[in-house]
Amino acid sequence: MSDVAKSSSKMLNCFDILQDIFLFFSKSAPRWASLALGDDVAKTVLKKHRYRDVLKSLTNITLTSDKKEEMNRAKGLKKKLESFEFVLILTIWEHILRPFYMVDGDKRQDITEENLRVKVFLPLIDTALVQLNNRFIGLQKVVDKFNFLNPHVILQSSEDNLVKATYDFILYYEKDISSDFTRQMLSLKEARKKNCCK
Repeated sequence: MSDVAKSSSKMLNCFDILQDIFLFFSKSAPRWASLALGDDVAKTVLKKHRYRDVLKSLTNITLTSDKKEEMNRAKGLKKKLESFEFVLILTIWEHILRPFYMVDGDKRQDITEENLRVKVFLPLIDTALVQLNNRFIGLQKVVDKFNFLNPHVILQSSEDNLVKATYDFILYYEKDISSDFTRQMLSLKEARKKNCCK
């Protein structure tokens, strides 16, 4: 799951926001109490920290804090929490993680092995396989494009194949490679042949 969480800058940004929120509340006992206990400080049982509770607590801090830095930080975090992108990603992750900790009232539902396999494990494996496949396809394209530059391939290629490979390379990188590249590669092949024969 860690790789999936790091799969894009948007995901990383979402988790950075969550960490910022945690750090904001955990660095101050009064802020933590406002989140954990809400308006009724007499409560001794911690509430579940739901999205709306965090927003409510941040709004309360924004309106009642006499510390300008704390008030500005709460406003900034609240704005990030209310962004469409954050809510969407948070919703997606809630659905991914729900099978690990499903709550119905105060009772935890049993997580069957089949439920975990179908709802979490298989989708994660699919995502990982698709990402690995995409990465290897990209790497294979790079290898295919630059393979003719391998010294062993240069020596083993016929002159015609080397000329074709360099022309294709020049066409693809026409702004970066001069038309003299073909002559340079043929000279390199001859120099390598002479060195190998000595």
